[in-house]
Formats: sequence, structure tokens, C-alpha cells
Amino acid sequence: MVIRDRDNDGAGRAIRELAEKNHENSLRVILLNECEKLSKFLQDVEIEDLFSETDREKFGINKEKNSQAAADFKNTKDLAAQLDEETKNNFYALLKYLETL
Repeated sequence: MVIRDRDNDGAGRAIRELAEKNHENSLRVILLNECEKLSKFLQDVEIEDLFSETDREKFGINKEKNSQAAADFKNTKDLAAQLDEETKNNFYALLKYLETL
């Protein structure tokens, strides 16, 4: 199982093509907008959408360029304590959805 957001970068396309061509029964590409609990987001849900506006600003997360933001984010000490409840609830909804698959 591969969790996939709507980014259409080269790596994302390669994974999708690999799954479709070689692993149609063993590898499933999941789009975030398949999760009903995330339906407050419209059709094109991206992983960045799961963060609250406050957390996007706090951690410098944007859809265009995240290389440094990703590094800073993953190295944040006590990250769970610093995330907004909205962000936590969005990711929790995604994890609960994945449990049902």
C-alpha cells in the first residue's frame, strides 16, 4: 500500500506507474481525497492541506517548495505538542481511514 497525495512530481508518477503496471494486485496507490473524513477539503487534497493554516505558517509549509520546511519540520523537538488540534485531527482521520483498508 502506498499513500499518495496529489503532487505530480516525477517520483509520484513513477510510483503510480509502477503500481498500475507491475503490482496491480499487491500495491495500491491511495489518493488523500479518497478519505471521507477529509471531505472538508475539496477534490484535490494534498498532504499540505492536512495542516492548519497556523501550522503551515509556523513550519513554513507550502505547496510550491518544501525542501527546507520538511527538514525543519521532521527535526522539530516534541512535534506533537506543537501541532494545532486541527492538524492532529486531520492526520488522525487519515490514519483511521487507512485502518479500514
